[in-house]
Order: sequence, then structure tokens, then C-alpha cells
Amino acid sequence: MKLPRILPPAMRTYTAVWFGQMVSMIGTALTDFGVGVWIYQKTGSAMPFAMVLLCMVVPGIVASPVAGALADRWDRRRTMVLSDAGAALSTLTMAALLFAGRLELWHILVAVSFASTCRAFQGPAWMASTAQLVPPEQLGRAGGMMNFGRAVAGIVGPALGGVLVPTIGLERVMMIDFATFGVAVAILFAVRFPPMPRRAEPAEAKESVWKEATYGWRYVGSQPALRAHLLFFALVNLALGYVWALHAPLVLGFAGPRSLGAVGSAMGCGLLAGSLAMTLWGGPRRKVSAILGYGVLLGLCLVMIGARPWVPLVAAGIFGVTLGIPVMNGSLMALWLPRIPAEVQGRTYAVIQMLVWSTEPVAYLTAGVLADRVFRPLLLPGGPLAGSLGALMGTGPTRGIGLLLGVVGVFVLAATAWAALLPHFRTADAIPLAAQPAAPAEPAAEEPAADPVRVPAAAAPV
Repeated sequence: MKLPRILPPAMRTYTAVWFGQMVSMIGTALTDFGVGVWIYQKTGSAMPFAMVLLCMVVPGIVASPVAGALADRWDRRRTMVLSDAGAALSTLTMAALLFAGRLELWHILVAVSFASTCRAFQGPAWMASTAQLVPPEQLGRAGGMMNFGRAVAGIVGPALGGVLVPTIGLERVMMIDFATFGVAVAILFAVRFPPMPRRAEPAEAKESVWKEATYGWRYVGSQPALRAHLLFFALVNLALGYVWALHAPLVLGFAGPRSLGAVGSAMGCGLLAGSLAMTLWGGPRRKVSAILGYGVLLGLCLVMIGARPWVPLVAAGIFGVTLGIPVMNGSLMALWLPRIPAEVQGRTYAVIQMLVWSTEPVAYLTAGVLADRVFRPLLLPGGPLAGSLGALMGTGPTRGIGLLLGVVGVFVLAATAWAALLPHFRTADAIPLAAQPAAPAEPAAEEPAADPVRVPAAAAPV
């Protein structure tokens, strides 16, 4: 596949694949918007939304260890093709059921769970391939491009969905989504990835997939700095889970749907601005400082969101939350991918994915209970805190959500201070880059892709 010569050679293949994935993400956002409207029209309840969110996350968490081992064992480009094809199949199945008038909520839950499992395979393959396709000095920029694609999908998908779902129907919107998967797969077929570096070893050293899957845990366990960073990211993701689950009822408690739309636009604009900055800038030299800086920004923004029932204040806080996400993610990628040996990156990233994702369902499961049963009574008129905090934050049925988000913000600030005091966390920038085995020469564009790569035995952490 020919790309403009203005791109550095090492970035051309990555940019082509990134573009295809972005198109696919826009299609997925269209379907997600339309399915949300369909569920609300059919049920009129918020509970199905929580069930769909859990199905989007939990199956991917469960599948991550095996997915990472297979991403290291299989050809990574083919793994991405199969993952995209599987997700496309789930969308096509829902569309067929909808055309037939037989779509039910449980069908959606099954399809979303299957797509989540496919993403669990795609994530490690895509991240490990990024380390092959992009030189270390460009990894921050590559991370910005990834988040830029998500931001564009988050803005364009709902906007187009709001126009297309009422005019052409959810069935045809799903078919558009299916076509966008075709774009992503076609680009993957058109490009070539360099063969994965591997170390020569006897055939009898090959381990089972399960043993290779557990190696990711052993590797992470052997790296104190990586463990500390992953714990911090898991706590940050927990806090973000509360934001995603609670910002809508918080705004709707004192304003209308139009105000919620404005807050949603601020969320997308923050992610877009941060992604553009990271893509053009490439990120700071000291990655750990950027990660800690986002912890401070997130904590302060959460306190801001919960402080007062005022739409501009909430929108500014949401903008700050999403503005820093691309910088944090790009810094994590640029910090750790060059320090993990290439032949185990799939397994290690799967563990990273599993640990970081695992806190999101906790937020979804506990947000409603904490908001309604613990914090809501505190700031009702006449409640225990109505005369003290209520004088600053206001009182009402949803002011407890603001208090909960403020408490989460203080928790994030405390976690950031704790991380900054850990020597292993602070000095991660000084860890030497991993010594990678030499890769064989990249095949010419017209040759077929290499056979699935056999993963070497990993008896001990590298």
C-alpha cells in the first residue's frame, strides 16, 4: 500500500493501519449510539445500559491472558484481521435479527460480549505491532494518533447516529458499521508487518498456551516499577469509571438533555485536543512526570465537577479529564513498550490490559449503589451534611453524586502523592531499553505474510 512520502518510512504502515482502525471505530460508535436508543425505547430503564457496559468489559478481561499468549504465538497482522472479522460478524448478526424483527436484549448482550472478546485479542496484537512498526522516539506520537482516532469516533459517531438512526433506521446503520470493518480488514490485507523478532531455541522448549499466558504475570511480577505503574493506572481507571457512569445523572439532576449534550461535546473536544497535541508534540521527555501530572489534573477536575450544580463548571472539569488521557496513555506506551522484549509484548500487554480494565466493572457495579444509598441522603434538604457541605455544594437529589465524585477526586490526589513517593515509580524513565533479538529481513510487499511465529519458551522472566 502506497502512502505519502511526507511520512517517515517507519510510520507509513502504522498510519495506514491506524486509519483503517479509526474508520472502524467510527462505525462502531454509530452502532453503539443506535443500540443505546433502541434499548431505551424498548425498556425505558437504565439497568440494561449497565448490563451492556459490563458485557463490553468483562469478557475481554477474562480472555486477555490467553489472547496475549496467542498474540505472541500467531502472526499479529492476521490476529488483527480475525479480531476485526469477529467483531464485524457480531454486528452483522444483530443487523440480521433486527431486519427479521427478532432482536432482543439478550441477543445484544451476547453480541457485545463476543465483540469484547475479539477486542481482547486485537489489543495485544495491535500494541505489540506498534512497537515493531514505530521507532521508540515516535511511540508518544503513535499513542496520540490512537487516542485521536477514539476522539474522532466519539464525536462523529453520535453526531452521525443522531441523524442516521431516525432517517434510515438502526438496521442500515449497522450495515454501515459492517462496511467500516471491511475498510479496516482491507487495509490490513494490503500492508505487511515486519516479522516478529524471535530467539532460536529447540522445538521441545515450546510451552502450552496456558503456560505462556501465565508468563505475562510472571514478567510483570518481576518488574517493581511496572507493577507500581499498573497499580496507579488501575486506580486512575477506577476513578474514570465513576465519571463515565455518573456524569449523565449528575447533569440531568439540575439541567436538561441539551446541557448533557454540551457536557458530552466538552468530553469529546478534550480528548480530541489532547490527542492532537500528543500527535504533533510526541509527548514530554520525562514520561513519569506526565503520568503524575495527569493524576493531579484528574483529581482536581473531579473535585471541580462535583463542587457546584453549574453546567460550565462540569463541562470544564470533563474537558480537563479527557484532555489529559492521551498524554497519559501516550506516555505509558512510550515508557514501557521499548523496555519490554518484543517476543513477550503480547502477553505482557494482555496482563496490563486485564489489570487496568479490571477496575472499570467495579466502578459500574458500585457507582449507583454508592450514589443513591450512601451519598444521596447526606445532601438532601435536611440531610446530615446539608447545613455544612450543602451550603457550598448545594442540596438536592443528585448532589450526592457530586460529593461522591469529589471524594473520588481526593482519593486520586492521595494516590498520586503516594506514587510520587515510590522510588521505583519515580525512576522508571531511567530503566534501560530492552535488548531485542535481531529480526529477519522484512519481506517484499508482494510476498505472502510470514507463518504464525512460534513463541520461545519463557522459563524465567526476561
